[in-house]
Amino acid sequence: MTEPKPKKINRFDIHFYYTKETQSSALKIREELKQRFPWLRFFNPHNQAMGPHPQPMWEADFYNSENLYADYGEVLFWLQLHHNGHSVLIHPKTGYPKREHTENALWLGERLPLKVETLTEIDPKWEIDTEEK
Repeated sequence: MTEPKPKKINRFDIHFYYTKETQSSALKIREELKQRFPWLRFFNPHNQAMGPHPQPMWEADFYNSENLYADYGEVLFWLQLHHNGHSVLIHPKTGYPKREHTENALWLGERLPLKVETLTEIDPKWEIDTEEK
């Protein structure tokens, strides 16, 4: 049997980390990103560690993107130049949370040690194609 594959990747997630000392810088970058890429979907900042994330962070995703891969390239390029030393995790949403946050993850800045034991192998809410090809 072949390994299950996601039927499609419909977005990427951005996790932008900060500390108490760097929070204002991180939130300023968040506002700049919102203005430059208004189609990104932003979530409220988390001012404490949560789930696999070892530091406070804000999160955005590409859920509203109409041209996913081109938009990904533009956002990634902008973040590479403007993350200002913050750690940034970018990963695809595939239905495999542990793999998304580890082997399929892209890091800008310092790679942070995630609490991977909090992540499941398969997201039961995600549409997975398990048919053999």
